[in-house]
Amino acid sequence: MAILHGTAHHKAVHVRLCEEFQENNRLFREIIQVEKALNKQIVASIEPEYLKELCDVATNTVTLDIPAILQYLFLHWSCC
Repeated sequence: MAILHGTAHHKAVHVRLCEEFQENNRLFREIIQVEKALNKQIVASIEPEYLKELCDVATNTVTLDIPAILQYLFLHWSCC
């Protein structure tokens, strides 16, 4: 089935796809911001000595994602 360009159906599909794209893009950006906020909270709540090996020397920040930070902490600083 071909949908002819310029028809009402074509325009409706185009509008729907544009709206879906915009919503997906908004959700993606929101997720990125939440991850950044959680990352900052994790780093701020942990003593610097435990994160020293994870810090980027040039920027003095931890650039790893949350699972990598937690994995490092559990592997290197876990008491069990």
